[in-house]
Amino acid sequence: MNAYDFDGTIYNGDSGVDFVKFAFSKKPFLVFFHLLKCIKPVIQYKLGKIDFQTAKSKVFSFVSKIENLEEMTAAFAKKNCHKIKKYYPNNKKDDDLIISASLDFYLLPLCKEIGLNNVMCTKYDIKNGVIIGENCKGPEKVRRFEEVYGKDAIIENAYGDSNGDIQLLNRANKGFMIKKEEVTVYKD
Repeated sequence: MNAYDFDGTIYNGDSGVDFVKFAFSKKPFLVFFHLLKCIKPVIQYKLGKIDFQTAKSKVFSFVSKIENLEEMTAAFAKKNCHKIKKYYPNNKKDDDLIISASLDFYLLPLCKEIGLNNVMCTKYDIKNGVIIGENCKGPEKVRRFEEVYGKDAIIENAYGDSNGDIQLLNRANKGFMIKKEEVTVYKD
């Protein structure tokens, strides 16, 4: 099995930022006024007064007000599936696992659109506007993998693009860092 981070690793960009932009294009007043309310929590996060998970929850809480969210996320997936990096289709295998900090409500439709059904990501309670459990990054990626597959399960190759992926890369037999389209060996 190969394991991949998503944003910046196989997806060219940040799918969360892209989803907010897409939502803004469809519901500009809703998203604009919501984001104005998010200035305070973002500043609080930058000042170390609240954690990243709380700030992230607040930024995406506008989705509770979108009546046709499933339709919107499906349209988002169709519009952004072209952002898969060029190296990935040549590496793609049927049992690839995506382990991402991205939120489930927009990531799962995007992964489905590109034929990836094996996904672990941050779970988000749309109704209450909060992350369920832990944000799926850093050691949480390895914890979730082992919870589902067991401590003895083997990751042949792991791919990431940031410090939030290092534990996953170290857990694999081989680890690779992705910068733009360049794949470099992190751990051999």
